[in-house]
Amino acid sequence: FVLGRFRTVTGHSWTAFVRPYEDYSLSQLISKVEFDLSPDNHATKGTVEINSEPFEVSRWSLHAFDIAITIHLTSKRRFTLRHWLCLSQSGGWSTTKNSTQVTTR
Repeated sequence: FVLGRFRTVTGHSWTAFVRPYEDYSLSQLISKVEFDLSPDNHATKGTVEINSEPFEVSRWSLHAFDIAITIHLTSKRRFTLRHWLCLSQSGGWSTTKNSTQVTTR
């Protein structure tokens, strides 16, 4: 799209998801997944809560950012993953920030 008269801005479509390695349902293990899009993403603020499969969210963004994904298990436990969502032109991994942190509660 065009901002003003002279500047064209291009962005990236992306999807973050929680999926099993093999083809089976996660609904007996996972009650909901929360995608926190606000840590570094100024274009899309807030948390998106998904209560059934597929546990995924798709958006559009101008830049890479840190995304927090909280997985709520049916056993009432939950854990949070923080992942650097890379939006490079090639679709490759980012070398700027490459760690994924896991916190359990």
